Amino acid sequence: MHIKIQSGFSMVEMMVAFCIFIVIIGAVVSIFVFSSKSGRDIFGKQQALESSRDLMEEVTREIAAAAGDTIKVADSHCVGEADAGSGACLIFKTPGQNAELPLEPKTMRYYLFGTALARDDGNSSSRIIISSSNIPVESLSFYIPASKERVTIFMRVGAGDNAMDLQTTVWVPVF
Repeated sequence: MHIKIQSGFSMVEMMVAFCIFIVIIGAVVSIFVFSSKSGRDIFGKQQALESSRDLMEEVTREIAAAAGDTIKVADSHCVGEADAGSGACLIFKTPGQNAELPLEPKTMRYYLFGTALARDDGNSSSRIIISSSNIPVESLSFYIPASKERVTIFMRVGAGDNAMDLQTTVWVPVF
C-alpha cells in the first residue's frame, strides 16, 4: 500500500493566512490615511501662518510709523455697520510722508470686518480688506499700555482644528 503525502495548505490554514493579510493591509491603509490627513493639516496651518505673518508685517509697519500719542483702541465697532464684526478697533494717525510738502496726517483704523481684517483712513467707504480671503480672522484685539509706547496685537486666524492664536508687539515712538 502506497501512502500519498499531500503537499499544500489546508482550507483552515488559508483562511487564517488571509485574515492575517487583511489585518496587515488594514493597518497599512489606516497609517497612510492618517499621515495624508496630517500632511493636509500641516499644509493648511503653514498656509495660514504664512498669510498671517504677511498680514502682521503690514499692520506692524504702519503702526510703527504712527504718531504714538494718537494711538487708541475703541472697544465698540469702528463702523456702524451690522457686518462690521465684533471686537476692538485700533485708531491712530500717520504722520505726513513728504518732507518737502508736509501732508496732513491720516487717521487709520484697523478692525475686524466679518471674518476679515480691514483698514480704512477714517472713512468706511475707503475700506480695504487686507487679510486673505481663504484664511478667516476669527478674533482681533489690541492692548495699549498707558504709556502708549507699544501696541500688542492678538489675532485668531483659521477655522476649526487649523485655528491659531497669534500675537505680536510693536514698539511705537512716543513724541
